[in-house]
Amino acid sequence: MLTVFLDIMSRLRKGEGIMPPHSVLIIADNPFTEAGELGPYGYTLDAHATAIREHDDFYWLGCIAPAPEFLRRAKQEWQTPIAVTSLDELAEPPAADIVILLTEPQRRAGLIQQLGGARWVVVEQPLGLGVADSEAFMGFCRTNGVEVLVNGAWRTDPLVRTLAGGGAAAAIGDIQCAFGAYGQGLWHMGTMMADLVPHVLGPISIVHALEEVRHIENAAVPDDQSAAFCLNLHRPRASGDLIVTVDCRNAVETGLYLTILGNGGRLTLSITEAGSTLQTEPIGGPLRTQSSSANKILKAFYANLAACAAGTETPACPIADAVDAERVIEVVLDSADHDGERFHYR
Repeated sequence: MLTVFLDIMSRLRKGEGIMPPHSVLIIADNPFTEAGELGPYGYTLDAHATAIREHDDFYWLGCIAPAPEFLRRAKQEWQTPIAVTSLDELAEPPAADIVILLTEPQRRAGLIQQLGGARWVVVEQPLGLGVADSEAFMGFCRTNGVEVLVNGAWRTDPLVRTLAGGGAAAAIGDIQCAFGAYGQGLWHMGTMMADLVPHVLGPISIVHALEEVRHIENAAVPDDQSAAFCLNLHRPRASGDLIVTVDCRNAVETGLYLTILGNGGRLTLSITEAGSTLQTEPIGGPLRTQSSSANKILKAFYANLAACAAGTETPACPIADAVDAERVIEVVLDSADHDGERFHYR
């Protein structure tokens, strides 16, 4: 019956205005609460599903995830065609145009092979367990005719967009320094921090570790580690580099936290599974707090994804930037192996 249903849906989608143009399937890993409330890759299943269901260009096929309560709701409240804990529960792999992979990096290639027919896959950072692994994964996808998009949803967040391209300096004056914190390991969240900093503040020129790396038990990314590190950002019009120090906030906590100090005030940005918060505190002025919910951020991200699929926009988070962030982490690890030696990144 499922095969017949999906075949009908596929044919209906080809009709004019009858069905949304792109079918979307979510596949997620452990660990999740039974309700799908929190996973290692940031936003909840509910937040992803809601953003997809609310977009006119997407038909949500359903979800494959070890989250029984979430799947029960998907079946009963949303009448979702697919709501199972494993691909093995299906008579045959479903056909979806877009597959959202909220999974460990090493599972992705196998899932793409099992599914077949997907035109786009959306993956979280990191793309792989190191740059070579990420490049091999991208090569595999090219060979199989699959386009990879990175879920850098924070880049579509209106709050982050206000900071990029000189927006931070416009709010608090010339930037003097910055410091940040990340949770859940260098590869899992450190890559996102290594992407966020240059996106908001400018290109990285020098990288070095500030301590020895520490192994993380039960990490979201296998064998992940944590360490504090320092980034020098090149500023052509300034007398010296901008220094950004970054530490691991908590090995079991997710999220990114970035504080920027300017000669006219302070900005504090936090990005968690609940959404983002930006506090702006100008010298002598009132504290201003703004926030974006996870749903608002993901709606903007999936709008960009739909436009990419239609060929009318480019990805908000280019693959090249995601791989560059992984290179930063490799340099951090290399620096830690060399007693914190400073390495030129560019």
